[in-house]
Amino acid sequence: MTGKKPNRFGWFMQGPLGTWGRKLGFRWVFPIGTMPVPFHPLVFPVAIALIIAWGIRSALTPVAHAVGPGWPGMLFAAGLLGLTMSVPILAWAVMALGGRIIQAVLILCAMVVLAAQAMAGKVTIWLSVIPAAYFGLWVVLFVVGQVQKRRLLAGWKAFSPPAITDQPVALGDNFTWGTPYDILNRYAIADLWMIDRDDPASGRGCYRLDPMSLEAVREIAGAAMPEGWQLTNHGAFSMLERKGQVPSDAVRLTSTPWKASLRALAPGLLKVTVDDGVCRSLVWGQVHTIALLPLFEAFHWTAIFGGQRHWRIGYVYGRGKWIGKLDDRLAGIVTLPETVMPLPAERLAALRDDLAAAVASRQIAVAAFKAAVASDPLGHSVHKETVRLLQSAGSDPLGPDAGPFLLDWLHRARDGRKRYAVAIAAGLIAKLSDDAFAALAPELFITLNSRKLALEWKLVPGFDPAPLPKETPRFGDRGGFGLIFTNSALYVRLGEVHPPARDLIAELAKEMDLPKPAMKAIERWKGEETV
Repeated sequence: MTGKKPNRFGWFMQGPLGTWGRKLGFRWVFPIGTMPVPFHPLVFPVAIALIIAWGIRSALTPVAHAVGPGWPGMLFAAGLLGLTMSVPILAWAVMALGGRIIQAVLILCAMVVLAAQAMAGKVTIWLSVIPAAYFGLWVVLFVVGQVQKRRLLAGWKAFSPPAITDQPVALGDNFTWGTPYDILNRYAIADLWMIDRDDPASGRGCYRLDPMSLEAVREIAGAAMPEGWQLTNHGAFSMLERKGQVPSDAVRLTSTPWKASLRALAPGLLKVTVDDGVCRSLVWGQVHTIALLPLFEAFHWTAIFGGQRHWRIGYVYGRGKWIGKLDDRLAGIVTLPETVMPLPAERLAALRDDLAAAVASRQIAVAAFKAAVASDPLGHSVHKETVRLLQSAGSDPLGPDAGPFLLDWLHRARDGRKRYAVAIAAGLIAKLSDDAFAALAPELFITLNSRKLALEWKLVPGFDPAPLPKETPRFGDRGGFGLIFTNSALYVRLGEVHPPARDLIAELAKEMDLPKPAMKAIERWKGEETV
């Protein structure tokens, strides 16, 4: 009988100082993720009590000390805390123990002690300028912050949200949270635009389509949307997206960072602008004014992985008060209808015209591409954009003869020993519709039944070329097209609809290791045969 395996982390789990440390009140805390930081609940209150006692003793000391345990020592201790809070990871441990407040209390006590000693004549009167400036600046910033806060609140009280009916709504970068679908699903908006960050005049239009509009769009576009357009079905409704110019009659809602004068309010506020023909601006966010106590902090904040870094030098801000709607910036600045208004007839007609123009432009480009491939199957490089469109949208834009056309292209590219063209043609064949692919499968199988087309050999020094098929093309230090490695989905799909291709893939797997999709398909087909 074996004993229980000891836990290597048992001592760590007990606390920072093991079992005895746990009994004394020490424990781990996790201020960020899973990083443990040692903590004791008495460190902060004891530190504050000691600082206050230190301040009282220093203020009552009959002899001023230029260097020693008085106010210079408090400032020195505050500086050390600032240094520790400027070091990544160490900063979390210090802050978990209340380092920020402890530093601020040290600085405040130092100013109080210095002011008391100056008033008692224990130090030169010129040093009284320091606490006078410290407390005077705090008073100024506190009053200015309160005035600015009241002005911001008054602006929201006097603001009358404009009503939106069927107008387009254009949102600036990071104006609200969520995807365009989330916004259309949450609000009664049918015409939404996401303004481009670099070009405010353009953006991405997102339209909520009713069943009738959806049928019209599908009738125009066919099975595949043109370049720059996208149609998605989200269950509750369908959404059409396109790139273009933001409509001139759109209600624009944008937000930019806003900073209070003299830093009397904490950073993080946003200037929200609504433009429905009349431009109005409000400040949104959580307003933090200077705290009621003149607490001052000074350290260089650095995120744990160095992503954010900035100086934190200034008076501590107090608790915040939200202005604007806390969880919904959009609904707080405009009045939206309760039910979705359909797209106006003239706007829907313009949308159809734009889509039809895009489809016509695509057809022209595809026709030029097909003509170029027919005359020179290897010179497709001038039609890179069209090739990219087909790789994204599939082979449907090529028309009803897409299968024979692509297979002919593959044949001539293979005969011309152009590996890149072969891979493109094969990739487009793999995206044919089910009916077109099934009709092409027997002829495609004859084409793919080729070791030099499917496999690839590395022609290293000393390689014996005897096992290679005759007239195997060479591409640098490689032999063969390696099509099953670059387009394994084509072989797997062929095996699904044309069973003889399964034996072909199995034979290729005996010669060399194939990609995982092909190997998984072989195992699945074996299982189907045994059932």
